[in-house]
Amino acid sequence: MQFTGDASQEVRNRIERELYVAIVSDHLQRILQEAARESKMLSLIDQVETLVPKECLTDEVLNNVTAKCRSYVAPDENPGEFSAGYLQELLNAVVHACAGKPNSRGKEMAMFLISGWLI
Repeated sequence: MQFTGDASQEVRNRIERELYVAIVSDHLQRILQEAARESKMLSLIDQVETLVPKECLTDEVLNNVTAKCRSYVAPDENPGEFSAGYLQELLNAVVHACAGKPNSRGKEMAMFLISGWLI
């Protein structure tokens, strides 16, 4: 990628990092959407491992995916919000596993899983 203009190297590097994080994060969201659409959630981890090299799952990308996670909502209170929250937590858990990094939202994921089983 090549930038033109008179921005400093520091500014260009920051823009490049932000673009990179946005592109990889968007790709991960699209993988999640496709897996949900095709009822292939059980193979989400395989899809991420196949389509996104581990080296691309930088700490900045992981933080971006984590930031999209929502607060827990009980399925009987708001089923749509529960489903969306669960899917984002699942993607977050999958990308952390693929990156070989601990998931700081493991307890939240457990709450979604327990609630899902109780439905």
